Amino acid sequence: MHLTYIMIKKIEITFNQNENDQPLCWEFDYTSTKSINLQSEQASPLNWLKLETHKCNNCSLSKTDYPFCPAARAINSYAAEIINKRSIDKATVKIWESSGRYLEYKDKDLQDIVGELVRIAVFQSACPIGRRARKIIDFIPPFPTKNEVIHAFSLFFAVQKLNNKERDERKDADFLNILNDLFTKLSHRVQELAQGDAGINGVLIYHSLTMLMSLSLTRQLENKLKSFD
Repeated sequence: MHLTYIMIKKIEITFNQNENDQPLCWEFDYTSTKSINLQSEQASPLNWLKLETHKCNNCSLSKTDYPFCPAARAINSYAAEIINKRSIDKATVKIWESSGRYLEYKDKDLQDIVGELVRIAVFQSACPIGRRARKIIDFIPPFPTKNEVIHAFSLFFAVQKLNNKERDERKDADFLNILNDLFTKLSHRVQELAQGDAGINGVLIYHSLTMLMSLSLTRQLENKLKSFD
């Protein structure tokens, strides 16, 4: 199965309570390997950005080559302006994709907006764990529902199984646990920075979903594989 790799190129956010203010606008620049291209860190970077701060158990990066966590850097680059706000704050979000498609979402909770930035930061940065599952992005629409995320993960694993009948699904369960650890550690990082709850809740969206997936992986895989028959 082959799907066109679509990336978000630009996000514009207008808060409902500040409709007359200038909207927040983020333009995403990508390298040739489809990773977010980030600027150099400030002279005295915050502690929560450092690689060794709440480092993931399965992270293969060394602080010599990567002094800062790639996922944390991406969140800091794009979410610093909203990470301290309340989860229930609402905004209109406009998205431009690399395919040329334009999308607009009204009355989105801020925690869902942060969740979208977390998705980009983990799966489209130099994070080695996120890179292992980058193709999952092919199956996840912007601002996905819980069921859409579960569908995406299970479809991704089902395709791997179709390509290799001998594939041990325990490896997929192990990987979900690794992802769960990543979102746990990322939530600890964000907690050091955030005053409001939008940032932490945005990370916990994926923490809870990967936990749910790991508990129901066998059933989800069976259902998806049957759909290919």
